[in-house]
Amino acid sequence: MPFDWMDSEGTSTNRGPKTMVAASVKEQASLLRRLGYDVKTTTQRCIDNVHWQYENQTAPLKDTDIKKMVAQVFS
Repeated sequence: MPFDWMDSEGTSTNRGPKTMVAASVKEQASLLRRLGYDVKTTTQRCIDNVHWQYENQTAPLKDTDIKKMVAQVFS
């Protein structure tokens, strides 16, 4: 089974950073929702995690995009 992170060459299965971060945020928001966290706390934690991950770089997602994704998970 090939893993995207093992292949240094660009392939059709590689997803862009925006798609990968979006999937990660949705996954995290879903987990926090199942653990009983509220929307406000979940949103802030997801935003903080993306900011931490891209501390010295421009994050592929804006805070408003993350807020929308978390709201979708909770709807």
